[in-house]
Amino acid sequence: MRGTQFYGIKLWMPFEALVCTNDDVCQYKSADWECDRRCICWVQRHTRQLYVDCRGAQLSELPVLPQTTLVQTTLKLRNNSISQLPDANATVGYANVTKLSLADNQLSSLNAVQQLPSNLSLLDVRFNQITVFDQDFINYMTNSTMDLALGGNPLSCDCSALPLLGFVRAQPQRIHDMGDIYCSEWPDRPFLQLEVGELCPSYVLLVGCILGGLVIVICLFSVVYLIYQQELKIWLYNHNLCLLFVSEEELDKDKTYDAFISYSHKDEQLIGELLPKLETGLHAYRVCLHGRDWLVGDCIPEQIVRTVNDSKRVIIVLSQHFINSVWARMEFRIAYQATLQDKRKRIIIILYKELEHFEGIDSELRAYLKLNTYLKWGDPLFWSKLRYAMPHNRRVLKGQKKHAGPLI
Repeated sequence: MRGTQFYGIKLWMPFEALVCTNDDVCQYKSADWECDRRCICWVQRHTRQLYVDCRGAQLSELPVLPQTTLVQTTLKLRNNSISQLPDANATVGYANVTKLSLADNQLSSLNAVQQLPSNLSLLDVRFNQITVFDQDFINYMTNSTMDLALGGNPLSCDCSALPLLGFVRAQPQRIHDMGDIYCSEWPDRPFLQLEVGELCPSYVLLVGCILGGLVIVICLFSVVYLIYQQELKIWLYNHNLCLLFVSEEELDKDKTYDAFISYSHKDEQLIGELLPKLETGLHAYRVCLHGRDWLVGDCIPEQIVRTVNDSKRVIIVLSQHFINSVWARMEFRIAYQATLQDKRKRIIIILYKELEHFEGIDSELRAYLKLNTYLKWGDPLFWSKLRYAMPHNRRVLKGQKKHAGPLI
């Protein structure tokens, strides 16, 4: 009824329809669109694919396309003079194109993000004037499932071709004409057979310099680590860095105390300075003192053995008073035997005051002092060294508050 006159008024009625004359081919009819006179248009009935065939039509731009959801569009534009594609979002009907054939045209570049329809499944740009498929184009292709035909373009085989080389090697099944892609510099060698060093010698040199620099840095760091290993671990621990490499193992997780301090009662002045530092702050420890935490009336040797076994470390406050104390020396011997038994360094010796009679020390303590380092009270790094020698509890290091103090 289109164009029918009713009492001098021409009837206008928008419509969209498929007119099928047989089982295979239909015609797409719309009030807003007619096929370009230079093209042939038809719809394949079973797939509802609208074919707009403008091959050899001497077009310099895309033909007008229908705005429709009834069919999808296959656009055949081979052998024309198209030098630039339109904006995909600003051209009516262009976003509905799923297959686009642009072989034998005058394209010199492609902006995939702006110029390609989002639903495109096949792009044929063979035999154009494209010299570079840049990184943006390759990124777009990597994030899509679109198949490509790229052969016959005068590709520049330099560093700019590296993204394309990586793409065709990673996803060769998406390139329909892999064997027809050549560089203008190597017309006898397929693009896929070229090496990175041939395309971009400076890139290989840059990678080599970077790798060489990394090797040198790693070697220097290794040498510094071997020379200053202890100092580096102490620094890392006190700054809460790389704690995975310095944290205490889980072997002592069932022990009650982090440390048992063995000392002579005549050196209680030092204990008064040690306890506040050890039982408070970020690195808070549970400390056992015989005068505070032992049960009154219990057998002293049994309490020594039990406390040493329940402690992750035994801190020996070494002074002349300690040497003269029978119970203090017993505490050291039990701790020394525990160290030999589990083959772990549990004893921390703090030299409180210079010893007056070194020859009076027990043979075990003398041997231990000769074979192991000890902390000296008054050392500027005393507290850093002491905290490093203490158990490295991951819970405390990660900022979780750990209860510290006497066990009542």
